[in-house]
Amino acid sequence: GADIIVMKGNEKVDQISTNAGGKFIINLELNGNYTIIFSKNGSVSKAVEIDTRVPEEDQSMIFSYKFKIDIFKRVEGVADPTDLTKPVAKLGYDESVGDFDHDKNYTSTRKAAMDKVKSEMQAELAKQKQEAELAKAAARADSIAKINEARAAQAKILADELALKKKAEA
Repeated sequence: GADIIVMKGNEKVDQISTNAGGKFIINLELNGNYTIIFSKNGSVSKAVEIDTRVPEEDQSMIFSYKFKIDIFKRVEGVADPTDLTKPVAKLGYDESVGDFDHDKNYTSTRKAAMDKVKSEMQAELAKQKQEAELAKAAARADSIAKINEARAAQAKILADELALKKKAEA
């Protein structure tokens, strides 16, 4: 159910959604630079940069490239890191394999950065949950303390009344 926006330069050229299994197909023209943006409500968006330039002798070929991208939930109250808008991967034609491939160094560096962001967000979420639980426990303890204070006050009143009654009878 993710939304996918295809940008060619600064121009939006396509917008699709993944199927229930997260699969999609995008057709890109050769000899262009594209940014594919993956987003979903409540999740951190990710982008992939694709350079579709190929050698002249391969212009008539049809290329296909499969990849997997995971988007993770955004944590409320946690600001997105500034470098989150950078592409998580860069794809382009690799003459050594005669096909499209990703820039392994770039992707590895960005994956490490995104894993760090994800870990930080999960840690913040755990902290927020712990703080919420502590606040609930404190509220519960406060409520019990107030009930006990009220009962103690009521017991004192009854004890005082009983003492007055005994004094009056004596």
